[in-house]
Amino acid sequence: MPPLGSLDRPSPQHRLGRDQRDLPGRSLQRPLALLVIAIDTISVPALSLFYASSVVLALPRHPWMRHFVPIGRTALTNYLLQTAICTTLFNSWGFGLFGQVGPLLGLVPTILIYAAQVLCSIAWLKRFNYGPLEYVWRTLTYLHAPPFFRPSIER
Repeated sequence: MPPLGSLDRPSPQHRLGRDQRDLPGRSLQRPLALLVIAIDTISVPALSLFYASSVVLALPRHPWMRHFVPIGRTALTNYLLQTAICTTLFNSWGFGLFGQVGPLLGLVPTILIYAAQVLCSIAWLKRFNYGPLEYVWRTLTYLHAPPFFRPSIER
């Protein structure tokens, strides 16, 4: 009987247990296979974090890094907006594009959404101190409302 959630084929863990029954020395093979799965589960995200942090630490004062400041200051707002846009594009209750477009074509909306968010974040932070959801988060955290608008500078 296949495991829950799989209609046509068993999961790798289920297959691992079934395939190991007929092999000699199977008492050692299953724990080793589980160890490999555990190491892989931990090492892949850790290596990704290492690469990302290496880039950030290697170029902290590089001039192009200043373009990422506004998107970082409105990170919660941008994350939730990106989630809303992408679920509308790809889920069945929206346009249902999941599985309909390949990776290369899927890169187009990714770049467009990110570029639009960078431009909107820059424009927003010229008038306001925080992103809209960052302001709500900060207000709830400190239990008082910080100044929302930037002071206007007369030229």
